[in-house]
Amino acid sequence: MRYGFTPDGPNRCAGTWTENRVSGYKGYAQGISIGGLIGLTVATQNGVPAVITTDGGTLQMVSTVFPASADQSVTWSIIPGTGMATISVTGLVTAVSNGTVYAKATAVQDTTVADSLMITISGQSAMPPTVVTLAATEITSSLATLNGTVNANNLLTNVSFEWGLSSFYGNTVDGVPSTVSGNTATPVLAYLNGLESNTTYHFRVKATNLAGTSAGEDLTFTTSTGVGINEKDALKIDIYPVPNDGNFSISVSSRTETTFSLEVFNSLGSKIFSNSNIHVNGTIVTGIDLRPVSSGLYTVILRNADSQVVRKIMVNNN
Repeated sequence: MRYGFTPDGPNRCAGTWTENRVSGYKGYAQGISIGGLIGLTVATQNGVPAVITTDGGTLQMVSTVFPASADQSVTWSIIPGTGMATISVTGLVTAVSNGTVYAKATAVQDTTVADSLMITISGQSAMPPTVVTLAATEITSSLATLNGTVNANNLLTNVSFEWGLSSFYGNTVDGVPSTVSGNTATPVLAYLNGLESNTTYHFRVKATNLAGTSAGEDLTFTTSTGVGINEKDALKIDIYPVPNDGNFSISVSSRTETTFSLEVFNSLGSKIFSNSNIHVNGTIVTGIDLRPVSSGLYTVILRNADSQVVRKIMVNNN
């Protein structure tokens, strides 16, 4: 016997059959994923309400993959709504900020099969970031590296450094990385160039999240005596193609013969590439291959004792 069924998308199929129910035959259909799964459900452990009302409270999630004979392994994730939370590999949700989130489970056996459950969060006291300004390093007559740490306190946090000739600052530069998350102290830094020689500068790290803004202690550094070379006169670089898949070329031009170092940092501020001996006399082209590397924004820094150039590149390997 034949029955008509509406397609359910490119990644699912239907098992169909008929059964004699005495009064006549009846047709049945059951959705089945390409991986052979019928479905997946997400629930709270012991069926308790999907709410968290205590500060930093938790809620255990459970999942069931159908059929029961299938691999029950799932990957847990949080889809933010108006609130925020984290989830462990075992499905334990920890509240971060008030609002709603969705706890999502995705079947390991077939990632096209997933389910989620909305959780309502209240009673949270979100915290502004915790920041610490650290001493500047790699100081020359025209360059300096600013340092600090930022604990985002589980909220997405923007990072920058303020700097200038006094504690009124007047200048701001994005941190590397420029955003942090989680609940641990993350090292952050920033690179300054074109500074005046034999000059004292003030600086501090600054971070902002939904709960507020925090600024670190004011610190100072003094550039060494000498004549700085500004970026325009010293060197220039071109990076291509943009965007790229992690494999790209850098054209470097310098008005004087010199040796530069090249560093690449990911969005978390971790150094993923370094070459401290690039000799330039005029113009050179060097190839960089970071593959395999995740898609995202990366920072490329080229510098010598007197100058530096900082560039952002977008890697898209999808």
